[in-house]
Amino acid sequence: MIKTLMITPLLFSISGSTFLGIDDKVKPTVVPIPVIEFKEPTWKLPDGTFAEQYVLEQLQEHTRITDRNALATILGNIKSESNFHPNICEGGARVPYDS
Repeated sequence: MIKTLMITPLLFSISGSTFLGIDDKVKPTVVPIPVIEFKEPTWKLPDGTFAEQYVLEQLQEHTRITDRNALATILGNIKSESNFHPNICEGGARVPYDS
């Protein structure tokens, strides 16, 4: 995404004389300078289930974890513990979820 940053040059008047020979009657011009925002690359899981893809997307969006191996470890732990079922308890019991 490219945004434009507008910079207006400053003109100073020192004790009635103009600074650097710039006339006080000259209006400053606005010079657009393109600003490029850097966005970290994100990892995708095209062969994963909807839940796996959603968790991976949210992990990258809400944390600063960018390492592929760290993300794979977290997803592997979730898969091992609950198989990405949000309403599962220890021992495999399914319980209703109340917020």
